[in-house]
Amino acid sequence: MFLQASCRRFLSTSAYAMAGRCPAANQLLNYREEQKESTTTSTSWGAPVDIATASQTVGPRGPLLLQDANFIDNLAHFDRERIPERVVHAKGAGAFGELVITEDISKYTKALALQKG
Repeated sequence: MFLQASCRRFLSTSAYAMAGRCPAANQLLNYREEQKESTTTSTSWGAPVDIATASQTVGPRGPLLLQDANFIDNLAHFDRERIPERVVHAKGAGAFGELVITEDISKYTKALALQKG
């Protein structure tokens, strides 16, 4: 109700009448334009990151360290990434029916349930 009343008031002026939208409706667009100037990369909790592609290692060619919080944050996001093609096969997969063994397979397995006799 308040948004409609404020839009009517702003639409009466010529600048906003030409745009066809009120400032309240343009908030998200204005925010996006303001954020384009910022080039600082940050972690998921908002801490700034100097170099997003660098990781802490033990020596020049050593393993990556687990104390590197940005690296762990990137791994966590990658592990939780949803892959739509794989969702179909994520649940309920299994074999149904009966297993009928017609010949001796003891040379292929040591499982007692599949041994002859």
